Amino acid sequence: MGENSRNIGELGEAIVKEIFNNILHWGGINNIEVVCGKKGEHKKNTHGIDAFTVYKCPLQFGIQQFVYTSIKNIKDYPNPAKLLNHAKDIVEASKCFRLSERWRKQRDTGLATRHAHVLFMLKHSGADDEPLSAKLSVNELKDKDEVLYIVDNSKLNFLTNAFNFAKTLYPQETHQITFGYPETGVSNGEGCGRQDSGSLIPIQFLTSPILPFRISSDIGDYKVLYLAVKDEFSQDSLIRILALAQSMTSGWCNKIVIGFPDYREGEHAQEKDGAFMRFNQESFTKMVDVKCYKNSFRNAEAKNVVEYNQKPNPSMEEPAFNIETMLPFGDKLRQLLVQSKIQKTELISILNGRGVYPTLNWGKEELIPLLTTSLLSPNEFEFIRAKHQAKASADKLTTAEFTVCRQELPKQLEVLEQAASAIDVDTIIKKNHEDNKVVANSGIMRNADNNGLEMEIKFKRPKYTADWAEVNPTESVKILILPSLQQGTGKLNVVTIFNSADSKSVGKETVNNLVAELKKLDVMRRDEGVKRILASDYTNDMRTRIFMEFLKIDVSDNHVKLKFNEMVGCIYQPLDDAIPAGMDPSKVKKARVKQSILKGEYLEEMQYIKDDNLKIEAFCVKYAFECEGQKGIVNIDFGFPDLTKKTEQESKIEFEFKLFEFNFEKSKTLPIQTIIHQKLQLKFNDIKCEIFNSIGKKYGDQMSLSF
Repeated sequence: MGENSRNIGELGEAIVKEIFNNILHWGGINNIEVVCGKKGEHKKNTHGIDAFTVYKCPLQFGIQQFVYTSIKNIKDYPNPAKLLNHAKDIVEASKCFRLSERWRKQRDTGLATRHAHVLFMLKHSGADDEPLSAKLSVNELKDKDEVLYIVDNSKLNFLTNAFNFAKTLYPQETHQITFGYPETGVSNGEGCGRQDSGSLIPIQFLTSPILPFRISSDIGDYKVLYLAVKDEFSQDSLIRILALAQSMTSGWCNKIVIGFPDYREGEHAQEKDGAFMRFNQESFTKMVDVKCYKNSFRNAEAKNVVEYNQKPNPSMEEPAFNIETMLPFGDKLRQLLVQSKIQKTELISILNGRGVYPTLNWGKEELIPLLTTSLLSPNEFEFIRAKHQAKASADKLTTAEFTVCRQELPKQLEVLEQAASAIDVDTIIKKNHEDNKVVANSGIMRNADNNGLEMEIKFKRPKYTADWAEVNPTESVKILILPSLQQGTGKLNVVTIFNSADSKSVGKETVNNLVAELKKLDVMRRDEGVKRILASDYTNDMRTRIFMEFLKIDVSDNHVKLKFNEMVGCIYQPLDDAIPAGMDPSKVKKARVKQSILKGEYLEEMQYIKDDNLKIEAFCVKYAFECEGQKGIVNIDFGFPDLTKKTEQESKIEFEFKLFEFNFEKSKTLPIQTIIHQKLQLKFNDIKCEIFNSIGKKYGDQMSLSF
């Protein structure tokens, strides 16, 4: 048995080393025995590194990339615990190797260093494309330079199939087959150009879902872009790949080959032609052939020799950006990710799906280059886009209060109805923008479910994009007037639900008009106003304590159960006076805070953001819920928007929250989802009011809100 395991392991090493030499072109040192320099921590005398390579990164200027590899070829894939042990082995080995003189001789002191650990986890008895199902916890790798790549049968099979197909189409005797290095936005050095191709595969490509090849002929001016795609063929994917190819070529090639693992000419030709028609650029698509890169007799359905069409056209311009068809990469992708609502955990989810496990301590800004130095698949981009849209389009809520005469609730509602009927909604809408037009105005209505009043206003105006395309989004704002939890005080809660900055402004002006009408009716004191939850009402320490209370939510009543589940992300920055002179604020921030994924059951054991020198803007948290007999998970963003950006005074920044991305245990109809959404909104609003009341304002309890 032991001899058989050893033979299987040796076979795995032979497979990987063959790939190292003929595909990856990772030269270097093999079979390194490392003396452990941290015996007390690692509990070992020596470590082993199966392969070590170092190169100057062609995707990031000024970077020397170190790669430490471990090769495991075993009968069955390991469980998560064993997988973690294998990962720790190569990470610990690399740390000790970096203490050696042998490593220091490889170091170029003129370049910044990056370290990557590669674990080839191959299943000897499995299918060539069988994936590894076990996952690592993102909390296991903690050092600042730790990135782990896990390559299983499926990923290695894609790499070898893609490369071998290139050799089949364009024999190496007459062609040069290299990897294309796309413009990443960080690959150009000052005063020098960038390397656009090479025989070496960068570590970022090792588990990438798209592999770019640049192929040139030794005879004539023939140049080919070949994109191998790991995802299965679909018309929508092909359209995005076409746009990617056009962006990457900019006229330097005269042939484009796009390879999918399952493309069949007889089955997919109509979808391919439909994608070409939708792309609507015949001069470009006539250069494109779509192929199956897997070796199969079905490839005979279409001719396999790809002919060149015309000479390269260097004057071909890069296509205009269209979010519906493009597949952004490099700096365009970086800009989208930086500006998007995407959180750290969504980026980690994509990377983990690739078998890439970054260090725990990295935030969003460090994770983005792991994606922008490779190519996103269409499925990955759609995942990011859907996440962003879910957050960007989610309704946001703010809460305020005002006090009317201390009357019984029915009388209060009558007075409110009378005041609301005098509000001129058209004037408010026009005041926000003269081109606004009211689409719907519900007027003030009673809501028997919450013993309150509500009104909803919808409006729109023509807006134009950068290319003057007209869009007509409907803006909406709903105003709920609810009795205070403190009955008999005359206080009323005003909940404003809005979907844009414009609708927020309309809602605020509507409430102000309502208050003015109430004063005309002599049911409000002249010096009374609307009290809102503003950042300036709380010290930084108070705001921190308030945010921490949201991580303890575990409430239940007859209608709703809501419990903290997981921390998704946080926006924060160190206070200016907390940054030592000459220190980079971003480095101070990274040194003070370890961004982590918090699980509810471990909350009490984990240290998070409790530093008074940090200004917290917002949290994104997952909560488990039960409502209307249904269970699920909901994401909630809450905080003081733009507090860390210094775009507004704190006295103008109002606390708001939004619910988005509901995940039900069982699929539900839209009406049920809407009811649950509304009930959870109001429940979270009640919890929010209780939390703020428990803290009080910095001016003292006499100024606290009585929600």
